[in-house]
Amino acid sequence: MRGRCRLCGGEASIAVEACLDCIRSNKKALKIVEAKHASSRQKFNLPPKPPKDKNGIRCGVCVNDCRIGKNKVGYCGVVSNLDGRLVRKEGLLESYHDPLPTNCVASRWCPERNSRGYNLAVFYEACSFDCLYCQNWHFKEQLSKSNVVSPQKLAVQANERVRCVCYFGGDPTPQIFHALETGRLIRERRKDVRICFETNGSFNQKIADKVARMVVDSGGILKFDLKAWDERINLALSGSSNKYTLANFARLAKDPKIRPCLVASTLLVPNYIDREEIRKLSRFIADCDPSIPWSLLAFHPHFELWDVGCTTKELALDAIGIAREHGLKRTNLGNQWLLR
Repeated sequence: MRGRCRLCGGEASIAVEACLDCIRSNKKALKIVEAKHASSRQKFNLPPKPPKDKNGIRCGVCVNDCRIGKNKVGYCGVVSNLDGRLVRKEGLLESYHDPLPTNCVASRWCPERNSRGYNLAVFYEACSFDCLYCQNWHFKEQLSKSNVVSPQKLAVQANERVRCVCYFGGDPTPQIFHALETGRLIRERRKDVRICFETNGSFNQKIADKVARMVVDSGGILKFDLKAWDERINLALSGSSNKYTLANFARLAKDPKIRPCLVASTLLVPNYIDREEIRKLSRFIADCDPSIPWSLLAFHPHFELWDVGCTTKELALDAIGIAREHGLKRTNLGNQWLLR
Protein backbone atom coordinates (compact mmCIF):
# COMPACT_ATOMS: atom_id res chain seq x y z
CA MET A 1 0.00 0.00 0.00
CA ARG A 2 1.18 3.50 -0.76
CA GLY A 3 -0.53 5.49 1.96
CA ARG A 4 -0.11 6.06 5.67
CA CYS A 5 -2.59 5.96 8.53
CA ARG A 6 -3.28 9.49 9.70
CA LEU A 7 -3.61 8.30 13.29
CA CYS A 8 -0.62 6.02 13.87
CA GLY A 9 1.53 6.43 10.77
CA GLY A 10 1.21 2.76 9.89
CA GLU A 11 0.64 1.37 6.42
CA ALA A 12 -2.79 2.16 4.94
CA SER A 13 -4.48 2.60 1.59
CA ILE A 14 -4.52 6.09 0.16
CA ALA A 15 -8.27 5.68 -0.29
CA VAL A 16 -8.81 4.88 3.40
CA GLU A 17 -6.01 6.74 5.23
CA ALA A 18 -6.59 4.54 8.28
CA CYS A 19 -5.03 1.19 9.10
CA LEU A 20 -6.96 -1.87 10.23
CA ASP A 21 -5.84 -1.63 13.87
CA CYS A 22 -7.02 1.98 14.14
CA ILE A 23 -10.33 1.20 12.43
CA ARG A 24 -10.91 -1.46 15.07
CA SER A 25 -9.83 0.60 18.06
CA ASN A 26 -10.07 4.31 17.36
CA LYS A 27 -13.36 6.11 16.66
CA LYS A 28 -11.46 8.88 14.90
CA ALA A 29 -10.55 6.42 12.14
CA LEU A 30 -14.17 6.16 10.98
CA LYS A 31 -14.40 9.95 10.74
CA ILE A 32 -11.36 9.92 8.48
CA VAL A 33 -12.80 7.20 6.26
CA GLU A 34 -16.22 8.88 6.21
CA ALA A 35 -14.58 11.93 4.64
CA LYS A 36 -12.94 9.70 2.02
CA HIS A 37 -16.32 8.19 1.12
CA ALA A 38 -17.84 11.68 0.89
CA SER A 39 -15.10 12.81 -1.49
CA SER A 40 -15.63 9.75 -3.69
CA ARG A 41 -19.41 10.14 -3.78
CA GLN A 42 -19.19 13.83 -4.62
CA LYS A 43 -17.90 12.88 -8.07
CA PHE A 44 -21.27 11.28 -8.79
CA ASN A 45 -23.48 13.87 -7.05
CA LEU A 46 -24.49 11.36 -4.38
CA PRO A 47 -25.17 12.29 -0.73
CA PRO A 48 -21.99 12.08 1.38
CA LYS A 49 -23.77 9.88 3.95
CA PRO A 50 -27.32 8.62 4.61
CA PRO A 51 -29.53 11.70 5.09
CA LYS A 52 -31.13 12.09 8.52
CA ASP A 53 -33.36 15.15 8.06
CA LYS A 54 -35.69 15.22 11.08
CA ASN A 55 -38.39 16.78 8.89
CA GLY A 56 -37.73 14.42 5.99
CA ILE A 57 -39.58 11.33 4.79
CA ARG A 58 -38.32 7.97 5.97
CA CYS A 59 -37.51 5.47 3.24
CA GLY A 60 -37.19 2.42 5.52
CA VAL A 61 -36.03 -0.13 2.93
CA CYS A 62 -32.48 -0.69 4.17
CA VAL A 63 -30.02 -0.34 7.02
CA ASN A 64 -29.20 3.26 6.04
CA ASP A 65 -32.67 4.32 7.24
CA CYS A 66 -32.61 7.54 5.20
CA ARG A 67 -34.88 10.40 6.25
CA ILE A 68 -34.91 12.42 3.07
CA GLY A 69 -35.47 16.16 3.11
CA LYS A 70 -37.73 17.96 0.66
CA ASN A 71 -36.39 17.78 -2.90
CA LYS A 72 -33.39 15.76 -1.73
CA VAL A 73 -32.22 12.27 -2.67
CA GLY A 74 -31.47 9.20 -0.54
CA TYR A 75 -28.08 7.58 -0.10
CA CYS A 76 -28.68 5.12 -2.95
CA GLY A 77 -29.47 7.91 -5.41
CA VAL A 78 -32.76 6.46 -6.68
CA VAL A 79 -35.16 7.37 -3.86
CA SER A 80 -36.11 11.03 -3.46
CA ASN A 81 -38.45 13.38 -1.65
CA LEU A 82 -40.23 15.25 -4.41
CA ASP A 83 -42.20 18.14 -2.90
CA GLY A 84 -43.08 16.09 0.17
CA ARG A 85 -43.76 12.81 -1.65
CA LEU A 86 -41.43 9.81 -1.61
CA VAL A 87 -40.55 8.76 -5.16
CA ARG A 88 -38.69 5.56 -6.05
CA LYS A 89 -37.06 5.55 -9.47
CA GLU A 90 -36.98 1.82 -10.15
CA GLY A 91 -36.05 -0.08 -13.29
CA LEU A 92 -32.58 1.46 -13.75
CA LEU A 93 -30.76 -1.63 -14.98
CA GLU A 94 -28.90 -3.55 -17.61
CA SER A 95 -29.96 -7.07 -18.57
CA TYR A 96 -28.56 -9.75 -20.84
CA HIS A 97 -28.76 -13.47 -21.55
CA ASP A 98 -25.75 -15.31 -20.19
CA PRO A 99 -25.11 -18.92 -21.33
CA LEU A 100 -25.09 -21.45 -18.49
CA PRO A 101 -22.97 -22.13 -16.55
CA THR A 102 -22.43 -18.44 -15.71
CA ASN A 103 -19.59 -16.79 -13.81
CA CYS A 104 -21.91 -16.31 -10.82
CA VAL A 105 -20.17 -16.57 -7.45
CA ALA A 106 -22.68 -19.26 -6.46
CA SER A 107 -22.42 -21.23 -9.74
CA ARG A 108 -20.57 -24.05 -7.97
CA TRP A 109 -23.81 -24.83 -6.10
CA CYS A 110 -26.29 -23.79 -8.79
CA PRO A 111 -28.93 -26.43 -9.67
CA GLU A 112 -28.71 -25.22 -13.29
CA ARG A 113 -24.91 -25.48 -13.62
CA ASN A 114 -25.22 -28.35 -16.10
CA SER A 115 -28.12 -26.89 -18.06
CA ARG A 116 -27.85 -25.86 -21.70
CA GLY A 117 -30.11 -22.84 -21.35
CA TYR A 118 -29.51 -19.25 -20.32
CA ASN A 119 -29.42 -17.09 -17.23
CA LEU A 120 -31.23 -13.74 -17.42
CA ALA A 121 -28.71 -11.50 -15.68
CA VAL A 122 -30.23 -8.31 -14.25
CA PHE A 123 -27.72 -5.69 -13.10
CA TYR A 124 -29.40 -3.01 -10.95
CA GLU A 125 -27.66 0.35 -11.27
CA ALA A 126 -27.83 1.50 -7.65
CA CYS A 127 -26.53 0.33 -4.28
CA SER A 128 -27.22 0.74 -0.57
CA PHE A 129 -23.48 0.42 0.13
CA ASP A 130 -20.54 2.51 -1.08
CA CYS A 131 -17.67 0.05 -1.45
CA LEU A 132 -14.35 1.76 -2.05
CA TYR A 133 -13.27 -1.29 -4.06
CA CYS A 134 -16.43 -1.69 -6.17
CA GLN A 135 -15.59 -3.41 -9.46
CA ASN A 136 -18.85 -2.18 -11.01
CA TRP A 137 -18.56 1.45 -9.87
CA HIS A 138 -19.40 2.75 -13.37
CA PHE A 139 -23.11 2.33 -12.61
CA LYS A 140 -22.86 5.50 -10.49
CA GLU A 141 -22.23 7.46 -13.68
CA GLN A 142 -25.45 6.05 -15.15
CA LEU A 143 -27.91 6.96 -12.39
CA SER A 144 -29.10 10.15 -14.07
CA LYS A 145 -28.83 8.78 -17.62
CA SER A 146 -30.36 5.31 -17.64
CA ASN A 147 -33.73 4.57 -19.15
CA VAL A 148 -36.29 2.92 -16.91
CA VAL A 149 -37.22 -0.68 -17.78
CA SER A 150 -40.64 -1.70 -16.49
CA PRO A 151 -41.16 -5.04 -14.71
CA GLN A 152 -43.44 -6.10 -17.58
CA LYS A 153 -40.79 -5.37 -20.22
CA LEU A 154 -38.08 -7.11 -18.23
CA ALA A 155 -40.23 -10.17 -17.50
CA VAL A 156 -40.70 -10.80 -21.22
CA GLN A 157 -36.94 -11.37 -21.52
CA ALA A 158 -37.34 -14.59 -19.53
CA ASN A 159 -38.06 -16.56 -22.71
CA GLU A 160 -38.33 -20.34 -23.08
CA ARG A 161 -34.52 -20.78 -23.07
CA VAL A 162 -34.05 -18.97 -19.75
CA ARG A 163 -33.56 -21.36 -16.84
CA CYS A 164 -32.86 -18.81 -14.10
CA VAL A 165 -32.91 -15.10 -13.35
CA CYS A 166 -30.15 -13.50 -11.27
CA TYR A 167 -30.51 -10.05 -9.68
CA PHE A 168 -27.23 -8.37 -8.80
CA GLY A 169 -25.51 -5.01 -9.26
CA GLY A 170 -24.78 -2.54 -7.59
CA ASP A 171 -27.34 -4.27 -5.47
CA PRO A 172 -31.03 -5.12 -5.88
CA THR A 173 -31.87 -3.51 -2.51
CA PRO A 174 -32.60 0.09 -3.64
CA GLN A 175 -34.88 -1.23 -6.42
CA ILE A 176 -36.13 -4.29 -4.55
CA PHE A 177 -39.83 -3.74 -5.30
CA HIS A 178 -39.03 -3.77 -9.01
CA ALA A 179 -37.10 -7.04 -8.59
CA LEU A 180 -39.89 -8.68 -6.61
CA GLU A 181 -42.57 -7.60 -9.08
CA THR A 182 -40.52 -8.79 -12.06
CA GLY A 183 -39.97 -12.12 -10.33
CA ARG A 184 -43.68 -12.44 -9.66
CA LEU A 185 -44.55 -11.77 -13.30
CA ILE A 186 -41.96 -14.25 -14.54
CA ARG A 187 -43.12 -16.97 -12.16
CA GLU A 188 -46.72 -16.27 -13.11
CA ARG A 189 -45.89 -17.17 -16.70
CA ARG A 190 -43.30 -19.87 -16.06
CA LYS A 191 -43.12 -21.92 -12.87
CA ASP A 192 -39.89 -23.62 -13.99
CA VAL A 193 -37.70 -20.47 -13.81
CA ARG A 194 -35.46 -20.09 -10.75
CA ILE A 195 -35.09 -16.63 -9.16
CA CYS A 196 -31.72 -15.83 -7.56
CA PHE A 197 -30.39 -12.80 -5.67
CA GLU A 198 -26.81 -11.65 -5.12
CA THR A 199 -27.01 -9.00 -2.42
CA ASN A 200 -25.34 -7.28 0.51
CA GLY A 201 -28.47 -8.26 2.46
CA SER A 202 -28.99 -4.78 3.89
CA PHE A 203 -32.79 -4.71 3.37
CA ASN A 204 -35.20 -4.73 6.30
CA GLN A 205 -36.56 -7.95 7.80
CA LYS A 206 -39.92 -7.80 6.05
CA ILE A 207 -38.29 -7.46 2.64
CA ALA A 208 -35.74 -10.15 3.48
CA ASP A 209 -38.61 -12.56 4.12
CA LYS A 210 -40.24 -11.71 0.79
CA VAL A 211 -36.97 -12.21 -1.07
CA ALA A 212 -36.30 -15.52 0.67
CA ARG A 213 -39.83 -16.76 -0.03
CA MET A 214 -39.48 -16.02 -3.75
CA VAL A 215 -36.09 -17.74 -3.91
CA VAL A 216 -37.29 -20.82 -2.02
CA ASP A 217 -40.51 -21.16 -4.05
CA SER A 218 -38.53 -21.03 -7.29
CA GLY A 219 -35.66 -23.27 -6.18
CA GLY A 220 -33.14 -20.45 -6.60
CA ILE A 221 -30.15 -19.22 -4.59
CA LEU A 222 -29.90 -16.34 -2.12
CA LYS A 223 -26.27 -15.25 -1.97
CA PHE A 224 -25.21 -12.87 0.81
CA ASP A 225 -22.03 -10.85 0.38
CA LEU A 226 -20.55 -10.84 3.89
CA LYS A 227 -18.04 -8.04 3.44
CA ALA A 228 -16.86 -8.09 7.06
CA TRP A 229 -17.86 -9.28 10.52
CA ASP A 230 -16.75 -6.16 12.41
CA GLU A 231 -19.23 -3.35 11.80
CA ARG A 232 -16.42 -0.77 11.90
CA ILE A 233 -14.56 -2.49 9.08
CA ASN A 234 -17.78 -2.73 7.06
CA LEU A 235 -18.36 0.99 7.59
CA ALA A 236 -14.79 1.79 6.57
CA LEU A 237 -14.78 -0.28 3.39
CA SER A 238 -18.44 -0.05 2.36
CA GLY A 239 -19.80 3.11 3.96
CA SER A 240 -22.73 1.37 5.68
CA SER A 241 -23.43 -0.85 8.65
CA ASN A 242 -23.63 -4.63 8.25
CA LYS A 243 -26.00 -5.18 11.17
CA TYR A 244 -28.98 -5.94 8.90
CA THR A 245 -26.82 -8.20 6.72
CA LEU A 246 -25.68 -10.38 9.59
CA ALA A 247 -29.08 -10.38 11.32
CA ASN A 248 -30.93 -11.36 8.13
CA PHE A 249 -28.44 -14.11 7.30
CA ALA A 250 -28.55 -15.62 10.80
CA ARG A 251 -32.34 -15.47 11.02
CA LEU A 252 -32.98 -16.94 7.56
CA ALA A 253 -30.48 -19.72 8.22
CA LYS A 254 -32.68 -20.94 11.08
CA ASP A 255 -35.50 -21.74 8.66
CA PRO A 256 -35.00 -25.31 7.33
CA LYS A 257 -36.73 -24.38 4.07
CA ILE A 258 -34.51 -21.35 3.42
CA ARG A 259 -31.18 -22.70 4.66
CA PRO A 260 -30.49 -24.90 1.58
CA CYS A 261 -30.83 -21.80 -0.64
CA LEU A 262 -28.29 -19.69 1.27
CA VAL A 263 -24.76 -19.06 0.01
CA ALA A 264 -22.17 -16.66 1.46
CA SER A 265 -19.20 -14.93 -0.12
CA THR A 266 -16.39 -12.74 1.20
CA LEU A 267 -13.77 -10.76 -0.69
CA LEU A 268 -10.29 -11.19 0.82
CA VAL A 269 -9.22 -7.53 0.78
CA PRO A 270 -5.51 -7.44 1.71
CA ASN A 271 -4.64 -5.59 4.94
CA TYR A 272 -8.31 -5.04 5.79
CA ILE A 273 -9.94 -8.48 5.78
CA ASP A 274 -7.38 -10.37 7.82
CA ARG A 275 -7.23 -13.70 9.60
CA GLU A 276 -9.09 -12.33 12.61
CA GLU A 277 -12.00 -11.29 10.39
CA ILE A 278 -12.01 -14.66 8.64
CA ARG A 279 -12.00 -16.38 12.03
CA LYS A 280 -15.00 -14.39 13.23
CA LEU A 281 -16.91 -14.86 9.98
CA SER A 282 -16.14 -18.59 10.10
CA ARG A 283 -17.53 -18.81 13.61
CA PHE A 284 -20.60 -16.80 12.57
CA ILE A 285 -21.41 -19.03 9.58
CA ALA A 286 -20.69 -22.20 11.56
CA ASP A 287 -23.11 -21.05 14.27
CA CYS A 288 -25.74 -20.54 11.57
CA ASP A 289 -25.07 -23.89 9.86
CA PRO A 290 -21.68 -25.35 8.89
CA SER A 291 -23.17 -26.80 5.70
CA ILE A 292 -23.84 -23.33 4.21
CA PRO A 293 -21.54 -22.79 1.19
CA TRP A 294 -18.98 -20.01 1.55
CA SER A 295 -16.98 -18.64 -1.36
CA LEU A 296 -13.79 -16.80 -0.43
CA LEU A 297 -12.79 -14.53 -3.31
CA ALA A 298 -9.34 -13.28 -4.26
CA PHE A 299 -9.18 -9.49 -4.49
CA HIS A 300 -8.02 -7.35 -7.40
CA PRO A 301 -7.54 -3.55 -7.01
CA HIS A 302 -10.58 -1.60 -8.18
CA PHE A 303 -12.05 1.89 -8.05
CA GLU A 304 -10.66 3.90 -5.09
CA LEU A 305 -8.77 0.97 -3.55
CA TRP A 306 -6.24 0.81 -6.38
CA ASP A 307 -3.09 0.66 -4.22
CA VAL A 308 -3.86 -2.39 -2.07
CA GLY A 309 -2.67 -5.18 -4.35
CA CYS A 310 -4.04 -8.67 -4.94
CA THR A 311 -4.75 -11.28 -2.30
CA THR A 312 -1.72 -13.40 -1.46
CA LYS A 313 -1.72 -17.19 -1.73
CA GLU A 314 -0.68 -17.31 1.92
CA LEU A 315 -3.75 -15.40 3.11
CA ALA A 316 -6.08 -17.34 0.83
CA LEU A 317 -4.84 -20.74 2.00
CA ASP A 318 -4.91 -19.63 5.64
CA ALA A 319 -8.50 -18.45 5.17
CA ILE A 320 -9.57 -21.82 3.77
CA GLY A 321 -7.79 -23.53 6.66
CA ILE A 322 -9.49 -21.32 9.25
CA ALA A 323 -12.90 -22.04 7.72
CA ARG A 324 -12.26 -25.77 7.88
CA GLU A 325 -11.03 -25.51 11.46
CA HIS A 326 -14.46 -24.10 12.32
CA GLY A 327 -16.21 -27.05 10.69
CA LEU A 328 -17.35 -25.33 7.51
CA LYS A 329 -17.87 -28.13 5.04
CA ARG A 330 -18.44 -26.31 1.75
CA THR A 331 -15.85 -23.54 1.48
CA ASN A 332 -14.12 -22.80 -1.82
CA LEU A 333 -11.63 -20.29 -3.16
CA GLY A 334 -12.70 -18.18 -6.13
CA ASN A 335 -10.72 -15.99 -8.56
CA GLN A 336 -7.61 -18.08 -7.90
CA TRP A 337 -5.86 -16.65 -10.98
CA LEU A 338 -5.58 -13.34 -9.10
CA LEU A 339 -3.53 -14.74 -6.22
CA ARG A 340 -0.01 -13.43 -5.78
